[in-house]
Amino acid sequence: MSILRLMQGKAASGTAVLALGAALMAAAPALAQTDAPEDDAPPTVAPLSPDGTGGDVELQNPAAIAPDGSAPAPYKPAPPPVEAAPPRVMTDMPVAILQGLDKITARVSRLVVPVDTPTVFGTLTITVRACRKSAPEDTPEAAAFLEISDQRPDGPVTQVYGGWMFASSPALAAMELPTYDVWVLDCVSKDASSSSTPAQ
Repeated sequence: MSILRLMQGKAASGTAVLALGAALMAAAPALAQTDAPEDDAPPTVAPLSPDGTGGDVELQNPAAIAPDGSAPAPYKPAPPPVEAAPPRVMTDMPVAILQGLDKITARVSRLVVPVDTPTVFGTLTITVRACRKSAPEDTPEAAAFLEISDQRPDGPVTQVYGGWMFASSPALAAMELPTYDVWVLDCVSKDASSSSTPAQ
């Protein structure tokens, strides 16, 4: 009778051990998920302070952080807008001072030509339609709009030039004529023109 009880006790102990083992195997996956490190989570990098030591710093330009999160790029403010230079002011003058060259005789003449008054120089007839001069505080410049026609004794009147001439750049719009050359010297008032030599 005692031997039967002993065998029954051993059988009960073996059943309890098997039940405990099954419970541990069932709980193993849950324990593995709880204890496993989160390898897929990205590392957390604290932004650097202005002195490079690290810390919680509020950046003025968060978009300037480097792609790897290592350090913020220096913030560069936009430059101030550049104001355009004011346009040059040209004043209309009533008289143009021109200089003429006769290439056949090599004679140079100083011509005082009032605006809208035809003036004869050799076979040329010169008419100044406008004469403008820069302000005293600006870079010196004078420009005149000339209409020049040539009338030879045995030919009709031919217009040889029409356009602006500039005193600072005579070659910019020069008159292409084999016998004469004309260029602008200045634009003056009527009082200032009284001391100049008239056309010859």
